[in-house]
Amino acid sequence: MLRKVLCMILVVGLCSAVPPAAHAADRVALVVGNSRYQQVEFLPNPLNDARAVARKLATLGFDVIEYHDQTREQMQSALRRFSEKLGPNSIALFFYAGHGIQHDGANYLIPVDADISKAYEIEYRAFNLGMVLSAINERRPMLGIVMLDACRDNPFEQKIRGVSRAVGVRGNGLAVIKNTRGTILSYATEPGSVATDGSGRHSPYTEAMLKYLDRPGLSIQEMLNEVGLEVMRLTHGIQKPWFSSSPVPRFCLAGCEAGAHPAAVAERRDLSGSGSSTIGATVAERIRLAIAAQDMEQLAKLAYLEPEQQTRLRELFDLYPRIAVGPAIPSAGEEDVLTFELVEAVNRGGNRVLPSPEWKKIRMRSR
Repeated sequence: MLRKVLCMILVVGLCSAVPPAAHAADRVALVVGNSRYQQVEFLPNPLNDARAVARKLATLGFDVIEYHDQTREQMQSALRRFSEKLGPNSIALFFYAGHGIQHDGANYLIPVDADISKAYEIEYRAFNLGMVLSAINERRPMLGIVMLDACRDNPFEQKIRGVSRAVGVRGNGLAVIKNTRGTILSYATEPGSVATDGSGRHSPYTEAMLKYLDRPGLSIQEMLNEVGLEVMRLTHGIQKPWFSSSPVPRFCLAGCEAGAHPAAVAERRDLSGSGSSTIGATVAERIRLAIAAQDMEQLAKLAYLEPEQQTRLRELFDLYPRIAVGPAIPSAGEEDVLTFELVEAVNRGGNRVLPSPEWKKIRMRSR
């Protein structure tokens, strides 16, 4: 069974301005990767993700404090060490990879020694994300950045019996953190959702982040947008990135030198809103992403849809709220006729399934 992951990045602006570049000594990062859990199955990717992110941040001038497979007590000690290094001229960055869950509207990171069989134990045996935010805010650094590659399926869900979904301890991603003044909130997919962990050494979100963290000319907001677009490409549109932003000072991890910004992707719709988003250099790619996003309005603009086909697509989208769509397959002799194969789907029960044969392929004519 595929593991699932929701990644969230929270960028907290704590003062009115960030200078174009901070001295290397003023950049401090705490990186934690929890893989070897004592009570639940081993997670290979968090360790790989943490190590790769730590190396990347070191090249960007961060003083990196890196820990693996931390207990709750060790995570508290690591946070204290991190906090003590921060000052008013600091860029503070926290990265965590591993299990994470929500409970009663709060988000918790899961230490490797957590043994949770009752919902009430979460508060006392998990690590509340609020501690991280408080530790950073207390030191009032120039800028605080919190990156979470967390929330695979809740590993304790089967142990916690008789708990309704409303309690928020099931595998339904992390809870929304209300956007406040000077913050950027970024999720690898919609709030409360989960996404595939990927089949390689890194989760799709970390893989995309590693690609853009050291890209010169990208502000935090621009980097998140590029990361989101990359995640959509890597997951065939099944993972729909989302972020919202209030005003924060412009800051670029790799420098904001003029002229360094890459060319904008053509015909891109903003990913930060609540609606669906599509991109693409070709009509075929835009159609594929519109199908994955279940955006009937966009599909109607890109392809000729007969009434019967529109009805069938709506039935498909109703059966499978999330679908992964493979690349377009052109028809021989009819370049404008494209076939798309559904790679994977998530049904109303939240289960990952192979689409039934009648829905396996979608054929349409592009405009």
